[in-house]
Amino acid sequence: MQRYIFRNKVEENFTVLRNSCIRDKKLTWEARGVLHYLLSMPEDWQTSKADLIAQSPSAGDKVISRVFKELETAGYIFRKKKRDKKGRWTWITFVCDLPAFREELMDEEMRKQIDEEMAAILGPEILARTKAIKENAKPLVKPVVWHFL
Repeated sequence: MQRYIFRNKVEENFTVLRNSCIRDKKLTWEARGVLHYLLSMPEDWQTSKADLIAQSPSAGDKVISRVFKELETAGYIFRKKKRDKKGRWTWITFVCDLPAFREELMDEEMRKQIDEEMAAILGPEILARTKAIKENAKPLVKPVVWHFL
């Protein structure tokens, strides 16, 4: 058998990733690359869009925003906006190696875990207010109902 791929033995400073996220054909190569970069970091690592832009010679603000939206839609990341101590809006981003953050795939345990993380970051009062606002939100436009005879 002819070998076409050669791997060096790695004993430190490496990342183990699921093949399913590497080979997810729903993701562009850009999104796969950013996802793998994010998954290669420690669990408590925090970043910003500016940090990600600085890591690439060609990715700008629009590219990173598009890739984050793609990963969010696919369910690999979950993002939440919050205000920092200076009153500026910042994003909190959770990353998973499976598309677990898609609403239809999230089980009760994952929702609870995210709520706990958000409460730790935002504080329980702000999280409770945010949930109450979402639950009581009314649609801005009434749905149109069509009657066919």
